Amino acid sequence: MKRKQSEPRLKWLTPATVDRPMAGPRRPAERSADSKLAEIRSLDASGKSILLQYDPANEESQAQAQQFINEHGLSPSMMMDLESRWSIRWRTQWGQGKSTRIRLLVQCCCGYDAENRQDKESKKKQHAILSSRTPATTQKPAAQPPSPWKRRAPFDFTACLAHADITYEEETHAILRVIGYPQHNSDCKASSLVRRPAVPLHPHVYEIALKQLSSGADLATVRTTNRAYLDLQYYHDMKSLKARNYRFLILPGDTSRLYRQFAALQGINTSKAPEINIDEWMDPTSSFYKPIVHQSVFHYQPRTTVSERFQACIASEEMEDATWRYGHRAQIILDGTFGVCDRRVLLFVIMAVDEENRGVPLVFLLFSAPAGNQQSSAGYNTAILEDLLRRWKEWLQRDGRLFSPYAAITDTDRKSERH
Repeated sequence: MKRKQSEPRLKWLTPATVDRPMAGPRRPAERSADSKLAEIRSLDASGKSILLQYDPANEESQAQAQQFINEHGLSPSMMMDLESRWSIRWRTQWGQGKSTRIRLLVQCCCGYDAENRQDKESKKKQHAILSSRTPATTQKPAAQPPSPWKRRAPFDFTACLAHADITYEEETHAILRVIGYPQHNSDCKASSLVRRPAVPLHPHVYEIALKQLSSGADLATVRTTNRAYLDLQYYHDMKSLKARNYRFLILPGDTSRLYRQFAALQGINTSKAPEINIDEWMDPTSSFYKPIVHQSVFHYQPRTTVSERFQACIASEEMEDATWRYGHRAQIILDGTFGVCDRRVLLFVIMAVDEENRGVPLVFLLFSAPAGNQQSSAGYNTAILEDLLRRWKEWLQRDGRLFSPYAAITDTDRKSERH
């Protein structure tokens, strides 16, 4: 089923969602969400909020659009300046080819509050912890409160409500629509840079790194190539004035963004919880259904309640062929691997050895740790391993053949040896 190419909905940054100010000197008076909502509604009622539409085929209309964009510093080149107050908070696109359209939500960084963001993130983490606990573990004392986040925005928080929702054509950059409130408050206008702005990595550096990751390179190789290209001045714009707004050395802090972009190339939406992504890939009725994933997973059990455990047994067609070629009437190797991701998920790997004495994976058994476990590595036991190994064997023997390995090698864990 193809995803409907229509304009996505956006949750507006009303005062109810605009960050509230932190405590400290020179901070605006804290206001409730209701008062902020009343303020934004008064802006709408007074006509100060804008809704401008432009004709992409009309030169005069586009000239007016560009004039408005430039007056408020909303052009792409202006927003790339390190001293710009605008920050892209949300981006999406739809359509294909020449009909591709981009929609951006930009917000004044003086309207972003690190304290409010930390409160939201803490509540999300606390909810995730409580939902994963059993009744017997919910009474355990809470952890110490985290240290306050440090504000990294180059300007201080002034409760500025300036924001803009911009829609334009990707190929021609023709402006189609601008919505929002582009006016900065007086405190924002009077503010100046108080922190060194973050210098973004040049897009060409990302482009080269993503090509390397797509070809199977690891992060160490990506960094080695990056340093070599720096010495050669290989990247675009290194010798031009545009370089003043970019850097070309990959730093440790770029890793997460690099992997997010790599995930997007693979069709993985990192804004969703991993379990939601997996469930949509496995659901034939979902617009995000991935047949190749569905065909490679012979057993899948989502975790819908606290007492259940997520389970996914993965074996592609090539892995099944390798099982009968190298594992049947031969030796197989079983081992558990922990810490494969930032979630409490365990991986049990079954392998064999080919003609060149190289390890060949036969099946991946993924499952979540039981609710209430203090250590993820203690989450695999005889019951879960017996169940998943039995399912694997039954799946292999679905056409009547009998799968019979001669021997299985494990580590010293007695749980594994029993199988």
